[in-house]
Amino acid sequence: MKARQEGEFAELYAVQKDWIDNFPFQPRYLPIVYDPENNIAHSDEKFHAYEKELERKSGELWHSIPDREAEIWARTDLTTEEKHAEDDKLFRAVELADQKYNNGDPEIEEQWRIIMRHKRLDGFYK
Repeated sequence: MKARQEGEFAELYAVQKDWIDNFPFQPRYLPIVYDPENNIAHSDEKFHAYEKELERKSGELWHSIPDREAEIWARTDLTTEEKHAEDDKLFRAVELADQKYNNGDPEIEEQWRIIMRHKRLDGFYK
């Protein structure tokens, strides 16, 4: 029985050797100064307002397409092929702008992720 336990321990040690060798974990400190007054990512209320504003801008962008398409098709100086090309350009431009609104500012998004991870870990350890 003792030999079996030693064998199981040896297997477990082999599987977890990397983790055991690197324990204890050394914490790293991120260079973020928590400032909910001036930083959007540090305030739940401001971050959600920021997200809603991006959604609103994205919606306005998509709702403006019919008017802009009507302008393209009302032009008499373009051929049908040119109107289709202008229409395609319009959709590509709107999609690119929409990606900007859907992705937001990368710095704000990264700080939001860091703060959310901190809150989860803080709650876990409490």
